[in-house]
Amino acid sequence: MGRKESVEKGARKHGLLEDGESIQEAIVVNGGKLVGLGLDAVWTKRFALAATETNFYVLEMGQVGFKSVKGVVTKMPLGEVEFDKSFAEFKVARRGHPEEGAASFQLALLVSAKKLTEYVESRRAG
Repeated sequence: MGRKESVEKGARKHGLLEDGESIQEAIVVNGGKLVGLGLDAVWTKRFALAATETNFYVLEMGQVGFKSVKGVVTKMPLGEVEFDKSFAEFKVARRGHPEEGAASFQLALLVSAKKLTEYVESRRAG
């Protein structure tokens, strides 16, 4: 079972996805700053950034395994997601409302957000 499938299995176990949704792309990232929620995540925390056919999720993860999903930190429709990428930092915000649901994460070495961003951008365009 791959990372994406494991994250989906953990999210389903806790009833975090809508009926009929399945995770199309996902990456696991290190903690960061969750601006719109007024939280600073401890750097040892992990999160999954996941896109379904209709929504984008920031999921809090446990420390062991990829299906150790603890809960939804934020959820927004794919059409409202905006990304800002740099070498090791990945920022997510609500389009037109950068303070709402904004989050910044550290990408681990060898983790790429390319497939995730391409998927979200293709769904937004279509």
